[in-house]
Amino acid sequence: MENRQKALTVIGLGPMGFAMAAVYLSKGYKVTVWNRTASKAAPLVAQGAVQAPHITDAVKSSELLIISLTEYAGMYTVLEPAAAVLSGKTIVNMSSDSPGAVAEAAAWAEGLGASFLSGGIMVPPPYIGKEGPEIYTFYSGKREVFDRWQADLAIMTATDFRGEDPRLAMIYYQALLDYMYTAVAGILHAIALVQSAGIKAAIFEPYLNNLLQFMPALVAESATIREADDGIYNGTGNNMQMLRAGVRHVLHASREAGINTSLPETIFSLYDAVVGKGLPNAGINSLIEVLR
Repeated sequence: MENRQKALTVIGLGPMGFAMAAVYLSKGYKVTVWNRTASKAAPLVAQGAVQAPHITDAVKSSELLIISLTEYAGMYTVLEPAAAVLSGKTIVNMSSDSPGAVAEAAAWAEGLGASFLSGGIMVPPPYIGKEGPEIYTFYSGKREVFDRWQADLAIMTATDFRGEDPRLAMIYYQALLDYMYTAVAGILHAIALVQSAGIKAAIFEPYLNNLLQFMPALVAESATIREADDGIYNGTGNNMQMLRAGVRHVLHASREAGINTSLPETIFSLYDAVVGKGLPNAGINSLIEVLR
């Protein structure tokens, strides 16, 4: 008996959705695409994709529906006209939003008889279809649903299943973005500070890179992971009262430089709050007591 061609539908053809569809086409899948701006599908159609004229046609064409939109609210706008044909489908939503929005979406889909997986892609579109330890996607939802489609999802990136609570993929995803956005803001704020003295970023780069290379050692030395779980914060030789003074000096330097101070003001407020909680002699990881 001849094997049937694998098929799926990609809904949303922004940079990520477009990259997904292109990779599946390159792997021999029958790919149906739908986008609110229909003209975006033209290059994919030229590669062999089928452009659905209506969202109902897109949903009917495949059991596996991969959604890539700006946020979860768009899923309802797009799929509600096809609600009557969603039963028996599997929705894999790769959009970004809050964990609460994911839980609501899962309940909505399951109420219509569809299966639901949440995905959090940890790489930009050019990395879709490539391999590497840093190229992966978080998934969460019903385990049997993930297991059924895992081989197909692995076409895009490696897969990391986080659990049956549909919110979990988004929690991991947003937590890592939380770190990334904050870290990049810190790097650029540091560059702005040295540029205020006429120093080129290129001159500062070696010193910045040295610190970035040293950061894993600092995190390990301060036992950040263990102390965050255990709730015991060793402040020997470097307590929060001392650290608060250091952050205050960064804030003063930023003010003198005439650069934006919102970031160091926020950081100082956190350190100050830890001292205000009666933890002046605790270590830096006691920040989590305020962040929680």
